[in-house]
Amino acid sequence: MLSEARMLQSLSPMVIEKYLHRPVTLRAEGEDTATGRNLLPPVISRRAARRMTHLGTLIARVLDSQSVDRETSLIYGSTYAETRSLEDYVDSFPRPSPLLFQGSIHPSAIQQVFVSTKFPVGEFVPLTGDRHLVASMLNIAFRSAADRAVLVGGEERGTWLLDHGLASPEAWAWSLELNSARNGAAGVVRLNAETDETKEDPIGHSLFFRTLAERRPMTVPNPGGGSFSISWQ
Repeated sequence: MLSEARMLQSLSPMVIEKYLHRPVTLRAEGEDTATGRNLLPPVISRRAARRMTHLGTLIARVLDSQSVDRETSLIYGSTYAETRSLEDYVDSFPRPSPLLFQGSIHPSAIQQVFVSTKFPVGEFVPLTGDRHLVASMLNIAFRSAADRAVLVGGEERGTWLLDHGLASPEAWAWSLELNSARNGAAGVVRLNAETDETKEDPIGHSLFFRTLAERRPMTVPNPGGGSFSISWQ
């Protein structure tokens, strides 16, 4: 049986592409959880907001710009996920808090949005990782049978976990839609069967966010072979 890399090589020079719509980036520099809750979209009640983590509020705000229904493939990614809830849960020992434990489990942030808004969910794929997180999210979007895929990701700023290299130094979130509609597209994402030898290093989550925010073109190496290229229109 051919490996995935060999199969992609056999397709060369074919290029598969999807169009990028509604790219949204949110940098929450200096923002705390309480401030994030005050900035939530009106669809989320104040009662529900009081139970949301900072990452949950960030994900809710960037998802508010997207159109998601049961025919949409929703792909969520985070490297460190619920950092603050995990820190608070560990700090709660020797009397550990079940509520903090529940909130610290990935993908809690986006599940908070589901519960608070009765969000329509058809295909939902949560992922974690760093070096190949973005490539994995793009792979799923390109392989999905759904016509539309909404990708969303984010991180919240850690405190003492930063000292161990287990948290993000900044809080931010992003979202975008991939589909086959050229009209109104902000950019295009192409799956190239051939690997760009000058862009071999993986694109980590934070680098992807910064590049997306600046609307710069990028190449995302695909660990299965080939690469994804993102350009703007």
